[in-house]
Amino acid sequence: MDDASDPQGRRWQGTEWSPWTTLDVAIKPYHALAPQQPGLYRIRCPGLSGLIYVGETGDTLRNRFHHLQRAIAKAPGKAKGESPHVAGYCVWQHLQAGHTIELSWVATPDLDKRERQGRECDLIAAHRKALGRSPTCQFAGTYGK
Repeated sequence: MDDASDPQGRRWQGTEWSPWTTLDVAIKPYHALAPQQPGLYRIRCPGLSGLIYVGETGDTLRNRFHHLQRAIAKAPGKAKGESPHVAGYCVWQHLQAGHTIELSWVATPDLDKRERQGRECDLIAAHRKALGRSPTCQFAGTYGK
C-alpha cells in the first residue's frame, strides 16, 4: 500500500499529517505538540493494521485530546458511551490489551464544521476502501468485536 492510500501513511488521502505521537506527548504541559486549532485526527495502535479512530473537532485539537485522556481515565467505571469522548471506552480497551495508542493530526482552521465533518466521512470511507472495515473504535465500536 502506498503512502497516500495507507491510513497510517504520512500523506494519507493527500493530506500532510503530523508525525505519530503518544497522547501524553501530544498534550504535555508547556511542550504540547497538538495545536490550539480545530482539525482532523486519527488514532492507531502500532503493530495493528489500519486505524482505531478517525475524528474531527471544531474545538482545539489539544482540548479534544484532553477529552480523550479524561475518557480513558474514566472508562473503567463507566459503561460504553458514557464519556467525554465517544471512542474513550474502546481506546481504553486497546490499552488494557497491551497496545500503545498514537495520534496524528492536521489543523484545519479554514474549514467550517460541515467541511470538517465531510472530510472525516471521506477519511472513514477511504479506510473502509483500503481495509474493508471501519476503524475499530469508530461509531462507538468495541475492542475485539
